[in-house]
Amino acid sequence: MKRPDDDPQTYLDSIDDPGLRATIEAVRALVREVAPEVVEGIRYGMLDYPGLANLAAQKRYVALYVDPAIVAPRAHLLPGADLGKSCIRLTPGRPLPQDGIREVLRARWARDR
Repeated sequence: MKRPDDDPQTYLDSIDDPGLRATIEAVRALVREVAPEVVEGIRYGMLDYPGLANLAAQKRYVALYVDPAIVAPRAHLLPGADLGKSCIRLTPGRPLPQDGIREVLRARWARDR
């Protein structure tokens, strides 16, 4: 789904679905917890956290894009999430695997530090 890519706030303001908005806000909070110094931007039409991840609100889910080498060995920590090679798809209304997402983000952030 194409969203405005002027800046992060414009992107977020374009998310009308309350479930998608709550899910993306919950993941953003985890990003800020793990890497408070990362600067949120827009890249490839989605929220960008350089050196960490990308985050996108799709039509029916939120997609968190992280290096596949980080996601694969931690797949067991992400119950309820639909996993692609480098994509963690999070569906509103399902429990958010916060501890697993936190661990994925920590591992990715630590790798290049």
